[in-house]
Amino acid sequence: MLNEVVIEGYVSGRPWTHSGDQFFRLGSYRDRQRPAKRTTENRDEPDYVTARLASNGLPVLLQGGMRVRVHGYVQSRYYTESLGDWLKDAKGPTNALSVGDELRDDLKHNRVVTELVVERLVVLETPESKQVREARKATPAPEPATDNP
Repeated sequence: MLNEVVIEGYVSGRPWTHSGDQFFRLGSYRDRQRPAKRTTENRDEPDYVTARLASNGLPVLLQGGMRVRVHGYVQSRYYTESLGDWLKDAKGPTNALSVGDELRDDLKHNRVVTELVVERLVVLETPESKQVREARKATPAPEPATDNP
């Protein structure tokens, strides 16, 4: 069996820390030979995956907009979520529900999250380096010097 992932994409949003590990969302656009994920504006939309950077003592300063290549593997983790926790993140008219505090904590549901565990991370481009590259493209090249008196 093979569980090996190499994916390239952009760090989306702000990374967060949980239980000593750093997490981030990775947005990856599909390769040209694969069907595009289109939006209503008829432009390509990335697919997203949660990446977990296991703490190894070395700080990694990730920021939104970085283009990275990630090497790692896929893992799933099980956790239990209470009705109260689910209702905090739920969308819609949740205030129309009448559930006592004790029942909110007692009702639990087993959930699973699938994530990419990062073993190697290569920063390909930072937002600052992208701005510099684009500025260079926009700046005309200097005129060659002439030795004519």
